[in-house]
Amino acid sequence: MSAKRIIGTFGAAALLVLGSGCGKVAEKAAEKATEKAIEDQSGGDAKVDIDGGKVKVSDGDGNTYETGDDGSVKISGDDGSTSFTSGEGTELPKGWPDDLAPPKGTKIETATESDGSLTVSGSLDAPVKAVYDGIKAQLQDGGYELTGDTYTSAEGSGYGSLTATKGQKDVSVSVTGGGSDGSDGSVVIMSVIPKG
Repeated sequence: MSAKRIIGTFGAAALLVLGSGCGKVAEKAAEKATEKAIEDQSGGDAKVDIDGGKVKVSDGDGNTYETGDDGSVKISGDDGSTSFTSGEGTELPKGWPDDLAPPKGTKIETATESDGSLTVSGSLDAPVKAVYDGIKAQLQDGGYELTGDTYTSAEGSGYGSLTATKGQKDVSVSVTGGGSDGSDGSVVIMSVIPKG
């Protein structure tokens, strides 16, 4: 069973887990019911471990899907692994470059790590153009070579895209308005991709 198949069948399994109540007996019953649901759906083996707010689903091929009680999700398989965190308390992923700190006031909403590539998204209460200009200056001041630079204005808002490179990493940034008229601030997505 592939990691994609685990993800596809996890939705039904999650409903069983959420509806299972509290306590060790309920957790054990939910584990067995979830394993059966996944096996019926996928045609493969499944192992489910529930511990309080944490759930780990694995198959016989080394693929796993784990949720943490903090809202984090980690998917691992024979083709690599991905970690995804969202919600309150989301922070920059481990290994995020110090010289690429998101703009001051950014509330990090998602953080992803996938085989060395790092991506964060967040929002802040600032105009799109100001955020775009600030990140562009940050990249240039940090010694990054800009390889792409686009800004498009649109009725009080806009969209900016930057790509840059430095050493063994490439950087991609997009900035857009948080609302249709830009009044809801800005949304920023920043990615760091290792070369090679």
